[in-house]
Amino acid sequence: MQVDKETIQIVKLTVEKHGFIDLPSSGQSMFPLIRTGDLCRFVRCDRNELVPGDILLFRSREGALVGHRYLHKRKQGDEHVLICKGDSNLTCDAPVPYREIIGKLLWIKKPQRLILSTHYRARVLGKALIRFPNWSRYIAMYLRWKKTL
Repeated sequence: MQVDKETIQIVKLTVEKHGFIDLPSSGQSMFPLIRTGDLCRFVRCDRNELVPGDILLFRSREGALVGHRYLHKRKQGDEHVLICKGDSNLTCDAPVPYREIIGKLLWIKKPQRLILSTHYRARVLGKALIRFPNWSRYIAMYLRWKKTL
């Protein structure tokens, strides 16, 4: 979701002050776990508690507010950056510096239920998508097919 700098600052301050923020999702990049309209709660997090598979809320290089899956970290120049990717995206996002991380996903509220990010199904899906990155191609193909119907 493309937002201005003031909105990102408000989101950051809300997470710092209250410890969390609830945001409605938009787009299909995290399909099938997160769908458009699902309410996502992101909580404050420490860089030492992040593990691959977590879904992070961050400000992208283009200024968008993004919630994507953390895959791994790597060294870039003098700092470590995080590599993230949407589950149905074919390519990774631009490297994300730690300073751009706003929070990590705690739960997703869907119309009929609440799914904790620590629930075994959510964790298994995350680990599978990290281990088998080509699954994203099949998810993207499904979404294109579904759009044509």
